[in-house]
Amino acid sequence: MKRFLVIGVLAAVLAVPAGIALARATAGPVANGLPVATAGAFSTPEDTLQTYFGSAIRADYERTYSCYYQRYRDAVAVDEFVSHREQAARLESWRIDSISQKGDTATASVTLTFARKDASATSRATTVQEDLVREADGWRIRVW
Repeated sequence: MKRFLVIGVLAAVLAVPAGIALARATAGPVANGLPVATAGAFSTPEDTLQTYFGSAIRADYERTYSCYYQRYRDAVAVDEFVSHREQAARLESWRIDSISQKGDTATASVTLTFARKDASATSRATTVQEDLVREADGWRIRVW
């Protein structure tokens, strides 16, 4: 009987921190109203591209915006970026063709497919080059 009581108390003590950790991981950290990097989110150029294009497909443009480097985020307001993205063609799919990293910079070739504007149009694919830079909090997309 004593053994079951100890096991029950131990389980309860361990469950509370685990529940708190799960809630934090699910909600994700936010700073200034924007999602911020979580463990692994921007730890490699590929992780950043996964977050960037994955959030664009889901139309989570605030998350997409968070992938840009600080200089861009200082110059362009998140509301302006989101408004612009909502008016642009919707990203349908993407594929990383190559990534080349040299020190704190990287370049990736990515094939993007955008949704059709109407039923008679076809989806359009294009290959773009994405430049990335390592900042204090991880890899970010550099646009200028």
